[in-house]
Order: sequence, then C-alpha cells, then structure tokens
Amino acid sequence: MSEIEIGSFLELDIRTSGEYYSNHEIARLNTARAGIFHAMKLLETDTLYLPYYMCPSVKSFLSKKGIKMHFYNLGSDLLPMNLEPQSGSAVLICNYFGIIQTDKLASINQQYKNVIIDNSQAFFNQPIDGCYNVYSTRKFFGVPDGCYVIGNNAEQGTEDYSTDQSSETSNFLFKRIEAGCNSAYPDRMKNEERLDTADVLNMSGLTKALLQGIDYETIKAKRKSNFFGIPHTICCLL
Repeated sequence: MSEIEIGSFLELDIRTSGEYYSNHEIARLNTARAGIFHAMKLLETDTLYLPYYMCPSVKSFLSKKGIKMHFYNLGSDLLPMNLEPQSGSAVLICNYFGIIQTDKLASINQQYKNVIIDNSQAFFNQPIDGCYNVYSTRKFFGVPDGCYVIGNNAEQGTEDYSTDQSSETSNFLFKRIEAGCNSAYPDRMKNEERLDTADVLNMSGLTKALLQGIDYETIKAKRKSNFFGIPHTICCLL
C-alpha cells in the first residue's frame, strides 16, 4: 500500500512543453563525463583517444573508472592531427564552442570507428547518426545536473544506475533570482563538488522536470545573436 501524502503547500508549477531532444534513443544521465563513460560501455571498450585540450574533470573521472587514455593533438581548426587509433578503441571528438560543422563531424565519424562526439559546448547541434553524441544540459540551462547520450540503444544499461538526487544542492538556482549570481556562487560550487564525487547516475527528477519547461527556441536564438556579435554576455557558445 502506497503512503498517503498530506499536503500543506503547492509544488512548483513547471510547464511541460517538452524536452529539446525526445524523438531519439536517449540515456539521461547526471554529467557529460558520465555520458562519455556510458558510451564507452555501449561500445564495449576500455580504451579512449581524446584531445590534450580537454577538461581535467573528464580525464580524472575516466581514470578512476579504469579507462586507458591516449591523447592526440589538434590543428588550428580544432580537429584531430595524426590520429591513428588502435583497433577496438574509441575516439572522442570534442565540438569546441559548437563551431565544427555537422557535415565535418559526419565525415570524421566515417573516418574512424567507435566515435563519441562531445557536444557539451554545442547543445543545439543535431546528433550524428552512427555514433554516440553526448550533451551537457547544465552548461546551457538552469538545472543542477544533466546529460544526454544519444545513439543506437543509448538507454541500454541505464537501469543499472541509481538516480541522482539534486534538490539538496539546488538552492543556487533560486538564490540567483533573488540575490544575484555572485551571492549564489558558493552554493553553486557545493553542487559542483557533489557532482565531482558522483558516480554514473541517471538524471535527477528535478532536472527532468525543469528540462520539460524551457523555452529552447528563445535561448537558441539568443546564443546565435551572442555569437554573431550582438552585445550579450557570452558563455558556452552554441
């Protein structure tokens, strides 16, 4: 018998206009670094080629998960140089600042096997078929956690993960509205510290709910205007 809840307050009234990515095979996880690891599990490999120019938190997380890492250099176009991965390994391609064109990413996917495209800085770039595409939600929207992995059978194995619980460290989102970004920053860092020590988890229920009510097209248009020079604060381009 389920427990009866006696309510004395109302819950947040969040719109349910839908997620930006919904008509795909999706794993909804807690962080992009967890998403990269999940993609490697799907590819059944423990060896990854990734660029030297990569967030230290990603390298640290993968190292703790026992991933063997090989690093490659980038050219002036931010694309791999002299990359010759060994058989059975995976290749991580980072779409820095969202500036690598879709057709170029598709071409790279044809060039290598077991490609994972890191779109953490390019949420609105559509996924490439035939590989795994990793997106970070918290780099683009006011949510406490969140990652999408999109690709063939991406949701496979997610039932083995626990679900993130982010409400205890989400006060920074409310505090920013009333007190501003600077005042909320220490609380935000508490949430970051929590994520830094977290394992691979399914996306929290709070983030799922928040992602249902975002005006994606307005945000997309504003980020484009930022990129093309209309004065706005630029953060995590496209």
